[in-house]
Amino acid sequence: MLPCWWGVALSLSALQKEFWQQLVLFFIGSVCLRSAGCIVNDWVDQVYDRQVARTRNRPLASHAVSKKQALFAFLFMLSGGAGVWFCLNLIAKILSICAFGLLFVYPFMKRITHWPQLVLGFAFNSGVLIGFANQHPLNSPQPWLLYGVGISWTLAYDTIYAFQDIRDDIFLNLKSTAILFKEKPHLLPFVCYGSMFIVLWILCTIRSCSWVSFFTLGCVFVLTFIRLKQWDSYCASDCLRFFMQNVYLGLLIFILLFF
Repeated sequence: MLPCWWGVALSLSALQKEFWQQLVLFFIGSVCLRSAGCIVNDWVDQVYDRQVARTRNRPLASHAVSKKQALFAFLFMLSGGAGVWFCLNLIAKILSICAFGLLFVYPFMKRITHWPQLVLGFAFNSGVLIGFANQHPLNSPQPWLLYGVGISWTLAYDTIYAFQDIRDDIFLNLKSTAILFKEKPHLLPFVCYGSMFIVLWILCTIRSCSWVSFFTLGCVFVLTFIRLKQWDSYCASDCLRFFMQNVYLGLLIFILLFF
């Protein structure tokens, strides 16, 4: 949802009635299509999920939900997402189809490449482009810069998340950025958060933001890097905690776009 909201905040003023309508629209669309994407992911991974401690109790893996029930839930969520899709303009509709296609591709990436988190970044953060394109043409560098911020953000938080399962993934011969950087766990998140900070600074400069934005941006990323330094990649509970704390970073970026 947050990348969609970033795109809306970049394209509309909070004083406009359409701004709040778009936030609600993309909230509903995100809930429906993210849920549909989770069902696809769990369907594809159910054999692996049964062998991983953290995921063995997922509904399909544990047989708490049948495949028929999962399919019904998928179609129900898809119909909700389709309702939102019909409210978008043509460019936003095309981008939405591409993004949804990536959600079908993503679950298979961990079998092929050490960079499934990058594919997830392209999928999850396409909401930036969709939210912006629903109001304006994509002929400005700003939405693309913000899209890059989102990709770096996802690459950072999903790498942190993947460290929870690193032993199971190695045993199952699956791939991830966590496995690729297991000897230097802080390196990739550091580069990603650093890239986010630099690109957001450039974006704020282009937008002629106030000193409040620059000061807030600096404070937020100082706190982010302090948290990164404290992160224990060998502790699954700390990986999950740090992963979830990234929601606050996403919300602060959304707020930053108001100034």
